[in-house]
Amino acid sequence: MGIRPVADFETLNYQIMTNLNTSTEATITDETAIDFIPCYRLPFLSLFHADCMEIMKQYPDKYFDLAIVDPPYGLGKKLAHAGNGKNAQSKFTNDFKAKNWDNEIPSNEYFEELKRISKNQIIWGGNYFQLPPTRCFICWDKMVYIPSMSRIEQAWTS
Repeated sequence: MGIRPVADFETLNYQIMTNLNTSTEATITDETAIDFIPCYRLPFLSLFHADCMEIMKQYPDKYFDLAIVDPPYGLGKKLAHAGNGKNAQSKFTNDFKAKNWDNEIPSNEYFEELKRISKNQIIWGGNYFQLPPTRCFICWDKMVYIPSMSRIEQAWTS
């Protein structure tokens, strides 16, 4: 099937609950981004460009059979300050520029809300978070053999 051009997506603006709007029903509109968020839709897929906490609050308990997420790991500040600039680790760290969005891990409220709206969860980077014990992790060997922090990714499973 390949990657579809953006023009093939049905683009909608969905009204979400804000201080100005108390409706929990999604409404198609052409209003501003202050009160509305874009949603890109294909059959069996909706992609929201919004704060996930606002979106998750719109769904009833156990609405989704499976949630697959890859939240920020909180490594931004740690990677920015590793090493002293004279070794291979520092070289890698300098090449991997820290991003502000990766400075903090999600709150407990995020994980509680995720578990509330989904029956099962796969959380990539689950080894970085305080999650309950699990029977298994998914491990993805990326086959990256140079010194890096991304050789293997781990996902916590419910």
